[in-house]
Amino acid sequence: MHYVKTYLEQYYGQKINFRELASQTGYSYDYFRHVFKMNFGLSPQEYLINVRLEQAKSMLLNSRMSCTQISAACGFSNSGQMSVMIKRKYGKVPLELRKAD
Repeated sequence: MHYVKTYLEQYYGQKINFRELASQTGYSYDYFRHVFKMNFGLSPQEYLINVRLEQAKSMLLNSRMSCTQISAACGFSNSGQMSVMIKRKYGKVPLELRKAD
């Protein structure tokens, strides 16, 4: 499972097929999700979202990239999706996070 965690951290900006990843690790999809959650406290999808959100936050604070560019780089469907998820996790929309720095 540490391979999967590292893989998600490395390829967070790409579309990840969890069923395929489960198959590559030799597990059924359901067992894969169960084992991952037992090891890391989150489902693989939740873990990936957290990695994407942390990367987006870092980019907002440390770059001049637009929200659209950041959302694409971090693997979000669009900047609106990223904005909603950032607001939910951090209590601020992306531009408020950027100004708070």
